[in-house]
Amino acid sequence: MDFEKLSLYEVLEVSEDATADDLKKAYRKKVLEHHPDKNLDDTDAANVRFSKVQEAYEAFSLYQQLSHGLDAKTLFTLFDGLFRCIAYDESNHGGRSMGTTPRFGGMCYRWNARDASYCDEHRNGPFIEDFYNHWTNFKTKKSFDWMEFCDVRAQDISDPRIRRAVNKHNNLTRQRYKKDYEEIVSDLARNLRNMDVRHQRYLLVPKAPQPNQANQNKNKKNKKNKKKKKRGWW
Repeated sequence: MDFEKLSLYEVLEVSEDATADDLKKAYRKKVLEHHPDKNLDDTDAANVRFSKVQEAYEAFSLYQQLSHGLDAKTLFTLFDGLFRCIAYDESNHGGRSMGTTPRFGGMCYRWNARDASYCDEHRNGPFIEDFYNHWTNFKTKKSFDWMEFCDVRAQDISDPRIRRAVNKHNNLTRQRYKKDYEEIVSDLARNLRNMDVRHQRYLLVPKAPQPNQANQNKNKKNKKNKKKKKRGWW
């Protein structure tokens, strides 16, 4: 059994409507079954299975907490508006236009093309994964050149040496503020991803095949058969 290819439901061997008690019982059973100390003849594989069991239980637990503890509509409206404001601000400083910046979206959005949970209207995207890829790697276009960190503006200083020193200090401080701003936005996106019920939903359900994967495999097989015929193999 290849644990890496199993859905988290299959790892714990529970149904999709499993209760919290069902999950606890299944988790305890699987922990004992796959604990490395119980599989001394195959500890490496047991470690992999044991970690997967823990990952499955943690994902289920978090998903249940979030799906019952948050008002999803309020959450999506709040964060979609927040990141649209940041995107609008960036577009005014030479960043991506509002229309090309990935949206946070709603509950029906798919995580990626392999996510089997979606509404028909979002069958072909946009994908939530694109949103997080963009914002967790956020780089601002802002220069922060409107910020002055000395009591006197550099352009008002007549002494060239002092003016250069002030400019240098301002530029270094602006770079620090710029880096801090990027980290704040990226950290927000990473933390949001960890609590996003759509991410937990994606981890829990079996994955759909890659788009056109079946057709690609069929085309490869047809090409291989054509080569064999051409070489006279039958």
